Amino acid sequence: MNYMFLPLKRFADFSGRSRRLEFWLWTLFHSAITTVLVIFMMIMMFGAIGDLSQRAAAGEFDNYASYDNASFVTLNGEKYAVPPDVMFQAIFGSIGIPCLLIGLYSLAIFIPNLAVIVRRLHDQDKSGWWFFIGFVPLIGGIWLLILYLTDGTPGPNRFGPDPKGRGVPVV
Repeated sequence: MNYMFLPLKRFADFSGRSRRLEFWLWTLFHSAITTVLVIFMMIMMFGAIGDLSQRAAAGEFDNYASYDNASFVTLNGEKYAVPPDVMFQAIFGSIGIPCLLIGLYSLAIFIPNLAVIVRRLHDQDKSGWWFFIGFVPLIGGIWLLILYLTDGTPGPNRFGPDPKGRGVPVV
């Protein structure tokens, strides 16, 4: 459990090495938080669409004349026309707070995430600049995943001592 929060303790430390365990537990923690926030956003959005369906079924939008540009919602198998601006306001108004939370969370973990990625690459005796290989279409992301999954170099390397303690003579 300590490894999961180690990137937060080493917030902006781009030197040294990080084990696979630290990297993948951090990734699991980050993915769990992001999943919860996305589920919250979807619940809010589907709630807004459900509310819009109820309003449309009650006849609130019956006098909407232009059915050509209308957005439609379905309730109990019946399609109801909804003005596009009302649909836009309902959906984007409902996801404002969840999107704000996701944005703030992403900003808060950007530096620790980048630091743990760089330290993970250092564990394989690679520069942190190797991160940019992930931007190469198709093969770059696969290569970066392979680097994340590969065990680090045993013993000390140019970025520091082995975090697993291998290669150190026993006295």
